Amino acid sequence: MHTLFTELKIKTAERHRELENTAPFSSFHRSNSIDVIQYCAVLQTMCQFHQDVTAYLTSQPNSAGLRALNIDSMLPFLGASQVLASLKTDRQALAQYAPQREKNRGNAAITDAPFTHSISSVIAAMYVWLGSSMGANMLVRRIQKQNERISPALPVHYYGEMASKAKHWVAFKAHIDNRLAPLCQTLGVTEAQFSSWVVDDANQWFAHLIALGNQASLQPLPHEYCG
Repeated sequence: MHTLFTELKIKTAERHRELENTAPFSSFHRSNSIDVIQYCAVLQTMCQFHQDVTAYLTSQPNSAGLRALNIDSMLPFLGASQVLASLKTDRQALAQYAPQREKNRGNAAITDAPFTHSISSVIAAMYVWLGSSMGANMLVRRIQKQNERISPALPVHYYGEMASKAKHWVAFKAHIDNRLAPLCQTLGVTEAQFSSWVVDDANQWFAHLIALGNQASLQPLPHEYCG
């Protein structure tokens, strides 16, 4: 029997591969060194993504579903303020390498995403956020090694901060697993149905991240935009 997180791993794999092969993230996989311009675009993409998730989570109205989920106990897993601050620090350090344009430009709007349900989209957002922390330690080591031989040095405050969030992955999964049955009872749906909602909404968050990546490669933002 597949659990929710098994379903997520299997059924978001294709979208995850698409993300990895989309600029600017594809630059992490196509060469031995990480280009500073592409790194700036990655930081911009993640800045916008984390801001969008934070705004989305905090805008959700209090509901029986959110109370059953006990979302307030999960928000510290994300460490949003620390993550956004680390992104601002790194982007300021690389400001001279990132062309700056107007803040007021068209964004890939998460409000336009066809989410299935507010509760499933909340869980999906946290899944994508915390899931992105899993490879952060390895990336920090890779960048630090590159910094020993290539200039300019790439700052790693953001990926270091995300690496510290990876420790919450097990607790996050346990929390959702423990809350799933009473949550589905509150919503009046089966666990299988709700799991399919979370999968669909996670794929929507991945699609949003892909759109932001494409956008960042074309329309850089001022570093002050994050934080």
